[in-house]
Amino acid sequence: MRDVPTQFGTVDTELSTKNVLVFHNAETGETVLGIRGTVRRGEWGFDARTIALQAAEEESSFFHRTYYDLARRVTAKYGAKPVAAYGHSLGGNAAIRLADRGLVERSVTLNPFVRPSSIGDAQHAIYRTGDDPALLSFEAIPRSERSGMIENAGPNTELHVIPRSSARSVVDPVHAHSLDRFV
Repeated sequence: MRDVPTQFGTVDTELSTKNVLVFHNAETGETVLGIRGTVRRGEWGFDARTIALQAAEEESSFFHRTYYDLARRVTAKYGAKPVAAYGHSLGGNAAIRLADRGLVERSVTLNPFVRPSSIGDAQHAIYRTGDDPALLSFEAIPRSERSGMIENAGPNTELHVIPRSSARSVVDPVHAHSLDRFV
């Protein structure tokens, strides 16, 4: 992955980790973070425990401190905070929290594992698949297949629900939550 050019720039192999890719575009000076989310069924328990612990503002937790510290290192190296954090599942949760703390300009997330009431006032674009099981388990997420604002989230949060396909009924919750549901 060394010096792999993308539309976001080149992967910064010094700052990137196994959970976060740091892309820097030398021409524009912009940096974005791509945050890995839940991949395997066994990770769902970790995700649920991590989200549950957020009720008591966990600034000191190792998991989130890792993301916050990385964003601060990116800002120190490039002289500006990342313009966006992109994340899926728990990575979406981390992206939202980074934006709400002002460590990135905005978040763009796919099926984020997050409680709407924990979303703050930063810019957020949330994309969800209509049959994602997380969609059914959180307060204030509309179960209808529409786009719009999340009622109990911050004022700058846009929710885009990708309609479920009756022809592609999904029974497996891991598959319903996965990234390949967006392609």
